[in-house]
Amino acid sequence: MLQHVLPVSSASTSTGVVAEVVNAIRLELLWGMVNIWILLRGDAVPLKQDEENSTNDKVTTDKKPTPQLLPNLSDRTVKVYFDKPRIGFSLQSLYNKNKKSRQVLLQRVLSLGPTSSVVLDTPYVDERLRLGKGGISGSQFVFARVAEDDVEAREGWKWLLTSDMARQSLNKNQLMIRTGVWCLLSGLACKLLQNNFLGKWIAGMSTAFSLVALLWISFSTGGIETRGDTYARGR
Repeated sequence: MLQHVLPVSSASTSTGVVAEVVNAIRLELLWGMVNIWILLRGDAVPLKQDEENSTNDKVTTDKKPTPQLLPNLSDRTVKVYFDKPRIGFSLQSLYNKNKKSRQVLLQRVLSLGPTSSVVLDTPYVDERLRLGKGGISGSQFVFARVAEDDVEAREGWKWLLTSDMARQSLNKNQLMIRTGVWCLLSGLACKLLQNNFLGKWIAGMSTAFSLVALLWISFSTGGIETRGDTYARGR
């Protein structure tokens, strides 16, 4: 898992933001030809400033109780407002003759799940290590600084946040509609191919697969745990 704490970027539209936080997980399949990125991008606001702003906000109708903060948090504690999770799929060629680079063949981004917010404390940080702690859950993390020559960790996730990918990305409703249409077409093909065993079997498998995918998408939260007491909505 990667967690980058970066200077404020153009993607940050809120006031009072002091840093951009990016959490990223990369899965590699088929000798690196298929890459799956799961990414959260958020804006970090100093906790004290966020609490002051919250007192001026209008009262919401959310009946869920506000999660309680842990005591003795440091002055480096921030509240991070995350966007909806992004899931990126990248198809690449095998290494070229020099084995130094790959050609990107296809990239797609899905935007699933709700926005979220977390409280993050940094009890200790130096040139090599950063200790992180959840301000509500108390979960503790140890992060090592990424090496200067680790281009994949430093740059490999940035394509998910480009403006082109943002325009082309599919949200949950769009993905459900496309999957539902495919499910209906597969079911119709299965009905029409009664006398073709192979065609009927392929259409039936496609219908079953798309139906399962449709159910998974409808209940998917993009990896965000929304049932626990520590979940808080984003902006």
